[in-house]
Amino acid sequence: MYLNFKKFGLYLLLLNLVLISCSEENDFKQELDTENEVIFEDLTLLKNVSPNFYDNHFYRVEQLGENNEKKKIISLIIDKGLNQVNLISEDVKKFYFNNTDLLMYSISIKDSQNKIIIYKYEDLYQVNFAEYYSVGDIMQFEMKTFDNNLYYSLQINGDNKIGNFNIKDNIEISNFSSDVYSLSSTFKNFSADECDPDEQEGQCCRKQCSWSDCMDCSVSYCGQTWYCAMTFALLPVEFSAGLAASCIGAGPSSWC
Repeated sequence: MYLNFKKFGLYLLLLNLVLISCSEENDFKQELDTENEVIFEDLTLLKNVSPNFYDNHFYRVEQLGENNEKKKIISLIIDKGLNQVNLISEDVKKFYFNNTDLLMYSISIKDSQNKIIIYKYEDLYQVNFAEYYSVGDIMQFEMKTFDNNLYYSLQINGDNKIGNFNIKDNIEISNFSSDVYSLSSTFKNFSADECDPDEQEGQCCRKQCSWSDCMDCSVSYCGQTWYCAMTFALLPVEFSAGLAASCIGAGPSSWC
């Protein structure tokens, strides 16, 4: 009988250890699976979409929690060859637009104002490098693909006005935009026919033949130098990166 009690006591001890271990594991999993936190939201922007590409088109901004979505974003960056130790992994933001189905993510890089910017449409991802630095009293913003090729830049003056755009043809961003256009054409049941540049004159900029043509068209409506006041100056890098989003997926049958 004494031996049975001893075995029973050992069994209870082992059971308690297992339960404690499972509880700690569940607590650990919960810590690593936290929800995103909303840090900005203005649903009125969904009903009042500005026709100006330079106005704020973010209606919702989230800080990513410790979850699979963040792991996916960080893994995309690591796959591009950037060491994770250079990233501020706690600062991953997700942006929702009111003028496109595209999503955008940003993650800060240590010891700089530079950020990694990722565009997402369905299962398509485009990883970009955003540089932000001062040139005298002017802030210079540059967007590059990870092959270090520029695809657009702008400047921000002391009055938070943007201008001096520089739009470049970039094969990687052009291919991404074309892939988004083809995929959106499939979802929305409109034709992804070949584009004739001459037919697009006088139409909305999204109906231009390529991302760079659409951006050239958008910028041309504003003028040449300091013309557009920033309306979302608290996040200048993300705001500047977001200006390019409306032209992702440009094509002859795109929405306007």
